[in-house]
Amino acid sequence: MNKFLIEKLELKKEKGLKTGLFAKDEITNIFKLFDLKREGYINKQRTIEALQVLASSEFLFNEVQKGEIPDKVDVTKFA
Repeated sequence: MNKFLIEKLELKKEKGLKTGLFAKDEITNIFKLFDLKREGYINKQRTIEALQVLASSEFLFNEVQKGEIPDKVDVTKFA
C-alpha cells in the first residue's frame, strides 16, 4: 500500500494536479459497470453515480452534483 501511495505522489509531483488516483483502465471499468445495457453511453444520473464512486473525498462527492453533465456521456467524455 505504501509503495502505491509513494508512486502516486511522485507522479503528482512530476506531472502536477492533472494526474488522478485511477488508471484509465480503472475509469473505463467503472464506466462499464454503469453502462448496463452496453449502449456505449450512460445517462446523466448514472454518470453522477459513477463519478461519485470515483470521488476521493466528501468535497469531490458534493462537487459532482454541482457540475454540468450532459444527458448522455460516452466513455471518452467520462474519462
